[in-house]
Amino acid sequence: MHRGVVAFFLGIFLLAAPLAAAHPHPTGCAQAAFTFDWGAGLNVVHRNGDVVSITAKVGNNGVIGTGICDVTDATVTLEFPKTDGTAGGRSFTLGTNVAFPAGSAPKSFATKKLTLDFDPGVFRGPVKIAVTGVWHTTEPDPDPSTSSSSFPVVISRPHVTFSVSPTIRSFPRSPLRMTTAPRTTARKIRLARSAIPRPPSATSA
Repeated sequence: MHRGVVAFFLGIFLLAAPLAAAHPHPTGCAQAAFTFDWGAGLNVVHRNGDVVSITAKVGNNGVIGTGICDVTDATVTLEFPKTDGTAGGRSFTLGTNVAFPAGSAPKSFATKKLTLDFDPGVFRGPVKIAVTGVWHTTEPDPDPSTSSSSFPVVISRPHVTFSVSPTIRSFPRSPLRMTTAPRTTARKIRLARSAIPRPPSATSA
């Protein structure tokens, strides 16, 4: 008898729980407000071959004009650029089944190492953090949505180029010896360096 009662109430709870959760939460909220951070590694200009540490942080505490909704069952990923500077390089899953309650402070995820190996002529590429989860904005809950933001990793390619152009000077003949004085050659050297790219900035999607 007691087993039947327990199973009955448990069944009601399991049926009722999704219905109770399937509404905007907190009440009156409109959307998620993700914030993204990559750590200090992308704030400076690097050289090709450097190893950059990237520690992704994601919060649901952005400043928006409407109420912030809870996000649950979220998957957080980190994506590096390709060697040609375009998106779609190596990808990492940083977390699964992650909850981001409304207004929650940024959560830190495992640090990943990016070894810079851009092709010749490439100076930057996007590092993307993405969050795919259920935004509790409507009843019933909508399908999972993805929010992402990219921040470029930037390199400089300093090099030195020497340009030598001879300038030949002749001296007049000596009236005593009737010989020609030796010629001297002066070389002008010009130094060229590659320009340093503009400081990086984030883009969101």
